[in-house]
Amino acid sequence: MCLVLAVIVFVVYCELYCGSKLDLMYDFLGLHHDIADDRSQLASDYGVRNVPLFGTFSKSQDKDESQPASFAMIRGALKSTNVSHHFSDDLIVSGGVRNSSDKDDTDVGNSGRIFHSSACVTSANVMEMRDVLMYRPKPYSAFWVDVDAPLLYRLKVYNLAIGILRAKIRRERGYRIWSDPAPSPVVIWASRDDFFEQLSNFTHIQTVALSWIRSECSDRNLLIMSYPEWIASEPLCTWIRTPGHTKARWDAVYNRTCVTELDAALRERPLEPLYLHAKPINPNHYWPNKGLSYPWHFYSDPPRHVLYLHVAEDAIVTSVGDIFSGSVKIVPYSCSHDLTPSKPEGYSQALIFSEVFIMSGHWGSGHFHKSIELIPRIAPYLDFLIKHPDIMIQVSETGGRTANTLIIFGIRKERLVSGSLRAKIAYLPQATPCGFGQVQELQVLSKLYRDHIRSYKNVKSRNIVVIHRSGLRRLTDASHIEMSIEKLAAEYGLQFRLYHDQQLPSFEDTMIMFNEAVLVVAPHGAGSSNILFCEPGTFFVEFVCNQPHVNMCYQHVAHVLGLRYHGIPSEEGCEDHIKVNPKLIEFVVRTKLEQWKHLQAVRQS
Repeated sequence: MCLVLAVIVFVVYCELYCGSKLDLMYDFLGLHHDIADDRSQLASDYGVRNVPLFGTFSKSQDKDESQPASFAMIRGALKSTNVSHHFSDDLIVSGGVRNSSDKDDTDVGNSGRIFHSSACVTSANVMEMRDVLMYRPKPYSAFWVDVDAPLLYRLKVYNLAIGILRAKIRRERGYRIWSDPAPSPVVIWASRDDFFEQLSNFTHIQTVALSWIRSECSDRNLLIMSYPEWIASEPLCTWIRTPGHTKARWDAVYNRTCVTELDAALRERPLEPLYLHAKPINPNHYWPNKGLSYPWHFYSDPPRHVLYLHVAEDAIVTSVGDIFSGSVKIVPYSCSHDLTPSKPEGYSQALIFSEVFIMSGHWGSGHFHKSIELIPRIAPYLDFLIKHPDIMIQVSETGGRTANTLIIFGIRKERLVSGSLRAKIAYLPQATPCGFGQVQELQVLSKLYRDHIRSYKNVKSRNIVVIHRSGLRRLTDASHIEMSIEKLAAEYGLQFRLYHDQQLPSFEDTMIMFNEAVLVVAPHGAGSSNILFCEPGTFFVEFVCNQPHVNMCYQHVAHVLGLRYHGIPSEEGCEDHIKVNPKLIEFVVRTKLEQWKHLQAVRQS
């Protein structure tokens, strides 16, 4: 008993005074997270060998034969730099100038990366160096995870990096009480081109970024790298190229790839870089508060990062996911925003949590917005959140699909909180502007859903799913069209499943229904969010509103998930109803089923 008490006293003492030396105690007690074991497990899980945990590696210009840089030599290179952010010995951080006096193969280049001479970090090296997480001031200040490996492996390492940063902050913070942010903060908008550069001026908010590897849309940066040509029946292709006809900038969102040739559904093209950025608004349409929480313009090149996450101390978190910390208010991408920089009313009475992960946002109770914009934000961080169950999760709703999703992924409902709150440590993952979900988040979430379905349902039936809407954007002559499609399903040996908005199936049944679909047919509406459960290659026919209400957000979702999309425009009526020629629908559906039949024959040959 006395020994146990002595150990506890020693641990508390080390937490307060010993800093990184506590790691030695944890190692002795068997409590410390073993990074080397994690790396071995990752290599086993993903078939990756000789991949460094952190860093971009290259051979030295000065020697013919390169050797791994030692921990001491890396530290020596770092001591010559002016680094405002740094970790203790268990986490190496670089600043950005070459140390010409070093005789080894370590190059701290102008980019702020450490270039190691070997592409292999052995378990021994990892145990010696712990980890190498690069702090770089350019292109903006962040702790960069640069490991070159398939995306799922990189996400594991990214989660480990966030966990290491968390441990460092907690160790330095100790038992310090929550501190009130400044009364008149500087407002920083995530939509600004210089958002990260602005944020770099405030050292109490730290960013962890998973860097974009090379320039192409490869498996280093994406799970799904191509999509079938997107097809539309005229005049939809004409509408999306007409200013004022669409709710978003067509030139940014659609990249001029709309075609009318039905056979194009069997062709694939690489995912364009435009898909990987947040999208600007169409100024000809109304947007809340003039669209300030949307990007200012669009890019044609890949982004600088795959994902990023901010870690802020002593934060006020609003009910829609804005945060106040120190002298800063961060407004992430959102469907709307609060223009006032003042703290939320009554914040001083809000509960103070030790740690909170933020996945709330404007319009977060809406089915589309929570399914496509908010729930995906947590998908890349499940490893981190499951390993640290004391972190609370702020959501827009504590029940419904949000809770159902998190429960199947191992997050207890008791961890969910909503409304304004205060947090000693707040984790703010990148958000997405209204309507066009972040690509990697959507792809990871869809894979998690599909893996979950496969875990308990091995034998799949095949069906056609038709979504029935009874409110806005209801399909005229719906019963006749549904009967026609049901007959086609029987003709091709498929089951017919009706997803009726007045008789919704359970969450599990919904997942299975859409996962087993070879074809989904739907009027534009929130029910189409369920294509997240579909397998890549599924055919998706959407009845789209007539201009000026054209909204192609599901085309975006379908293509980043690798679905075969076809849009059919309404002749009249939106937003009240959608009118489409039943004969056109039957022709398109039959064509899709013939294409599905052809693909089945090719796979079996």
